[in-house]
Amino acid sequence: MIIVKVSEEIINVEETKVFQFIVEKMNQLSENEDLVFSHLIIDGHEVYNDHENYINQYLHDIKLIELEMASVEELTNDILNSLKLYLDRAVPTLELMVSENYGEMSESFWTNMVDLTDGIQAIMQFSESLNALDSVAFHTVKEEQKCLINILPQLLDALESKDATLIFDLLSFEIVPIFEALQKKVNDVVTRKKGDSIEN
Repeated sequence: MIIVKVSEEIINVEETKVFQFIVEKMNQLSENEDLVFSHLIIDGHEVYNDHENYINQYLHDIKLIELEMASVEELTNDILNSLKLYLDRAVPTLELMVSENYGEMSESFWTNMVDLTDGIQAIMQFSESLNALDSVAFHTVKEEQKCLINILPQLLDALESKDATLIFDLLSFEIVPIFEALQKKVNDVVTRKKGDSIEN
């Protein structure tokens, strides 16, 4: 048996039926309480994707699964705040990498490039999550998402061929400006939302 916690309700569920039970509870809460699924907390670990595989992999070890639901507004705010935190770290790092290392493809450069490609994937996931929520905030990031989608194949080709000039040109003239524009838009939305919540 696995303990499943939904809001303040605690239910014992058979291991083999736990994922189906979670999906049913999630659908019930979505319909009845106008909430959306956020993530699962499984034995203290936050799991945001690939839930079924995670549960199946650790099925016999899992003691507690907590179903985290949120309003669309709460989830939108969480996504925007996570995106803001990422961009506030990434933009200065990118700018520094371009200005200090132009043309140099050192070991730290490659580490930063792996981080950048992971970051671009995270931005795509953030924007897709906002889109799935049918959030007005998605329209804030939609243009930059399209730009990143368009530039990513060129960047990957340049990385594969180790074309330092093209890589740094793409970083300087395409990616850094996209990240800066996205950072400004997200910061403006987060600031505006904070202002709205203070007024209410």
